[in-house]
Amino acid sequence: MAVEGPEFERAFRGAIQYALNSELSEILELRPVQEEALLHFIKREDVFAVLPTGCGKSLIFQLVPKVCSYLHHRGFSYPKAAILVIICPLNALIDSHILELKEHGIPACSLADDDLPEDDVASHSIIFTSPELIVREEKWRKVWQSKSFEDRLFGLVTDEAHVVPKW
Repeated sequence: MAVEGPEFERAFRGAIQYALNSELSEILELRPVQEEALLHFIKREDVFAVLPTGCGKSLIFQLVPKVCSYLHHRGFSYPKAAILVIICPLNALIDSHILELKEHGIPACSLADDDLPEDDVASHSIIFTSPELIVREEKWRKVWQSKSFEDRLFGLVTDEAHVVPKW
């Protein structure tokens, strides 16, 4: 089904409510700017969200796997169990994100975790990494190149993009 038109828009709004109700029940609705960024990302468009601290930038990417699953079950061409890779420069920030996600029952991991087995990565819907780990670690390159990972990979997000020039 097409990702345009009233049928998609109804399904998208239903997907947002489903994702919020199932994972983040304390949040009743998205801010318009969050919904707009999420919509463009879900439509597989590039998104650059510059929002103030505390405006909920992370919420945008946290909802992606559940929104994709909902849309998949409504007949749209989305992965049933989408994976989102978050490239983040700071390990402390990664740890904070993972803790928050796990508190909400969202499976997340960090490739910086030395104890993380290769075959366990695909059981997570949100994977945090750094640019160095993607390039440097052979075992993760193999994971990225696997067919099952490629089929489920929905997108890449750069968190704290303002530090990219320093990388």
